[in-house]
Amino acid sequence: MSAGVVILLLVPPGEAQAPLIGGLAAATSRALGAEARVVVDARTPASDDDAVALADRLHANAVVTLRWLEGGRVSLHAHWSGQAGWTDRFFSFNDADALDERGRTIGFTLATMIRTESPLGPALDAPPAPIATPPPARPSWPRFPFELEAGAHVHVAAHATAFGGGLRAAYLIVPQAGVTASADWSTGAMKDIDGRIDIASLSAGAKVPIVLAGPGRPYELAVSAEAALSHEAVSRNGTDGSHTEGRWVPGARVRLAAAWFFTPRIAALAGLGLHANLGETDIVVNGHTEATLSPYRGTGELGVRVRF
Repeated sequence: MSAGVVILLLVPPGEAQAPLIGGLAAATSRALGAEARVVVDARTPASDDDAVALADRLHANAVVTLRWLEGGRVSLHAHWSGQAGWTDRFFSFNDADALDERGRTIGFTLATMIRTESPLGPALDAPPAPIATPPPARPSWPRFPFELEAGAHVHVAAHATAFGGGLRAAYLIVPQAGVTASADWSTGAMKDIDGRIDIASLSAGAKVPIVLAGPGRPYELAVSAEAALSHEAVSRNGTDGSHTEGRWVPGARVRLAAAWFFTPRIAALAGLGLHANLGETDIVVNGHTEATLSPYRGTGELGVRVRF
């Protein structure tokens, strides 16, 4: 490609739009390459030196003067930048030759002169510069601000092991942080007394992903911290029947959860956590403390997460 090649074509006044000039300029540009540019200027410098000075001001690589001669002949008077002297070519045409055809003949001849007789020839014949190919774009990983989880869990404490299930919702304000709310329920046999414990909890807090899922990384690791309110009810079996007592207990919980995404929307979920209540709860029967509900319990869960 002839990148940056500028040819100044000086034509007689009033001839800039003539069919011959248009055919000449188009044929020269086409023969030299798409990036060659022919600048047509309808003025007549007083001397060759003035023509060269005009080409220098316009940063042209060549200046060519088109002249009409007697007998219908045409001449090209050409000078190449960086080379001394001028080169001339003369053309004769029949009266039947169309003006644009005459222009194309002159233009192809001028292009041949530039390629073979000017210092621009090697540059014009050089292979095109390689076009940098941008690296392929990485596939995008869509972001969904809402998450809904459903799962089964186990609560392990000193006084009981309880099994249950729950729901958790999250709204990601930004990919790196969001707010959460959850509700769960579990039940299990007491260890120290003949009875059962039922735990219903509500909680709300924040979630911070440690590792974000993305292209080539279909997994996420996140930590969450929530304030919780739990209702712990103990049902005891005695000789006089079954008795149930319960109370609401404030507390807090933290969780580390890992998710493996089968699609950008759906993932399998596993989590481990710790729940802590604010204080112990004693189970008192007939004035005697028969069991104590520990304020701490570990949690484990398996479930599914859906984003939308």
